Amino acid sequence: MGASESVTATDNDDSVIEATISEHIGQTFQRVQKFFKLPDVENVQDATFAQAHFADIVLLAEGTSFIDLAVLASLTLSDGSQDDFVTDWLRENALPEINVAHLKQVMAPIFAAHPELSDDDVILGQMYGDMEPVSPATRLAIAMRCEHLDLGTATIEDKIKFQQAHRRVLAELPDVMNYLPKEQLSRGERVRRGKKNNVLSFAAAKKLAKKNKRK
Repeated sequence: MGASESVTATDNDDSVIEATISEHIGQTFQRVQKFFKLPDVENVQDATFAQAHFADIVLLAEGTSFIDLAVLASLTLSDGSQDDFVTDWLRENALPEINVAHLKQVMAPIFAAHPELSDDDVILGQMYGDMEPVSPATRLAIAMRCEHLDLGTATIEDKIKFQQAHRRVLAELPDVMNYLPKEQLSRGERVRRGKKNNVLSFAAAKKLAKKNKRK
């Protein structure tokens, strides 16, 4: 988030921000519609689809900022006040991805100018005007958090289960896949591969023995 931005925005700023959010969400809806072969982009907002695939939607939302993702969530998951939903969603899903100590260093003047606000509220204020895309790792972390997993503390087994559940989408996102472990082989697969390797090794050894015998 840029240190030069203020916590509040002018009406003109608001209109630019809203237009940018609308553009990013439209692009994401089109990407999701195409990936899942839905009849229309409006189907992405269907409550049943969105609830079942929201992690996939986040993963496919390339080029989106925190506020883009929060509004996206409000359009697909909210059945109440969108403003309250967006703030609550940012607090629950975006704030955990912020290095508060670092941000307080690079944005010291902004924090100092708003002593009446908590650190979290200052950061939330910045998120409303920050259009910088979040990283692939952050999108993955948010997608996992939406399924009650934490990218930093989840076990390898939980990460692999998440990967298996979203295999089709992740296969299209190598930048995201870099933050997940390689899928482990099942015990049966390890045994079968081991047997195959042993057979190949034995055949190679037998061929080498015959070659040496002829010398």
